[in-house]
Amino acid sequence: MRLPLLKDAYEAFLGRRIWLGIKKRIRNDDFVFFFPDKELSCLDEIKDCIPDFLSEGYYEEAFYIVNASLADKFRGKEGQLAVLSDREVKFLLRFYCLYQFHENFLVVSLKLPEGRYAYRMVGHKGMTDADAFMSFVFHKRIAYKKRWTLSKKSL
Repeated sequence: MRLPLLKDAYEAFLGRRIWLGIKKRIRNDDFVFFFPDKELSCLDEIKDCIPDFLSEGYYEEAFYIVNASLADKFRGKEGQLAVLSDREVKFLLRFYCLYQFHENFLVVSLKLPEGRYAYRMVGHKGMTDADAFMSFVFHKRIAYKKRWTLSKKSL
């Protein structure tokens, strides 16, 4: 019982060290988007939503923490980009699960950290990956207004 707990604590400690290295590059008025997944099918739609998300919250710029496999899709944003290996992503997620270490921080994933089950809604009543991200990660209601209208039969 002790070993898994010690392993998790050690991984959270390593995640804290990674975060402290990244934190030096983040300004107070930046919003941090963390992309832990190796692949995202709707990355373009998510990137299109980010400017609106920033303007609604009065944030200056976005800072991206991405998995190394997504790094090529964020070229041109090198000043506001931190690229992590799979192992570093795991450690940072462990630290994130320990406590909220930055107030302007959003994990852009339907599956991670462990315990998120929004991916189960994809395909249900025509919901796409992009709709799930807008609804469950960014908390927008755009997807519901367009596709999910009530008919007289459903009432």
